[in-house]
Amino acid sequence: MAYKSSAAVERDFFAAFFSALRVRGCKSIEWGGDADVRFLRAYRRLEEYASEHGASGDLTRVMGCVRPDPVTGASPAFSNALMESHGYVAVDGPWNRFALTVPTDFAQQVVSNAPEYLKPVLDEIAEAFVRRI
Repeated sequence: MAYKSSAAVERDFFAAFFSALRVRGCKSIEWGGDADVRFLRAYRRLEEYASEHGASGDLTRVMGCVRPDPVTGASPAFSNALMESHGYVAVDGPWNRFALTVPTDFAQQVVSNAPEYLKPVLDEIAEAFVRRI
């Protein structure tokens, strides 16, 4: 397998993650508020999956790239992805709302073609993000 930079690993993860959110019916993300808490919840589900099934090197690398700060719970990678994932996310209205612009049929293709190590848990982390507590 060819080496991927950390930026490419993050980009692939968030393309799959935002697509999985779109497939689940999520249309927008409010940046700030509880978005960091919701991403942290999704990340923790990813950690649980890795613990339950044994993390592959690829999954461990993704987790390292997108890991939220242990003190604040904020993920710089998540914030950057919201601002830089052109074709998947766009500013919608107020500065802190991001529309998931990826068409649902294309999102389904992205999810279907996600890396093998992400496929089994992708829907679970998307569900953890969209679930309101």
